[in-house]
Amino acid sequence: ASTTVIAVTLALFALPLVALSPFGGRLADRRGPLRSGVFALTLTVPLVAGYGISNSVIVASLIALVHSVFDAISTPSGQAAVARAAPATLTAAGQGLYAASAATAAGLAAFGAAPLYGAAGAEAMWGAAAVGVAILTGLAFYWGRGTAADRPAEPETQPLSQ
Repeated sequence: ASTTVIAVTLALFALPLVALSPFGGRLADRRGPLRSGVFALTLTVPLVAGYGISNSVIVASLIALVHSVFDAISTPSGQAAVARAAPATLTAAGQGLYAASAATAAGLAAFGAAPLYGAAGAEAMWGAAAVGVAILTGLAFYWGRGTAADRPAEPETQPLSQ
């Protein structure tokens, strides 16, 4: 694809994140960050694998658009889970560690992706990425069960207006 098509595709990928992240945050509050995050990431797995089998820029762009909708749920869910799990005096440190862990994981995945892509092709590389997302999602669910991240937000008590 041309540089322009790639730029437009990346910009379109960001739109659902901006537009739907408030919905994702409300879903995390209503259903619990763990449940909403696991839901979104589970639906992401076949999309990630789909990148490896699509031979069309249009199809890959459509996959990316749907993928970003689920990222608009999983991203605020992860942030809410960290906020609930961290002690009040360490919330900022927890958020920083969450972001650093995500950047480190992305860097490690990118480091391994190029040689795998070169040796085995797109299907194997994206398939491995999908398996990685599935395994990490399963581990998050397993370790998060029964924690504060596994529960909906406590409803705020509103004083009755007179």
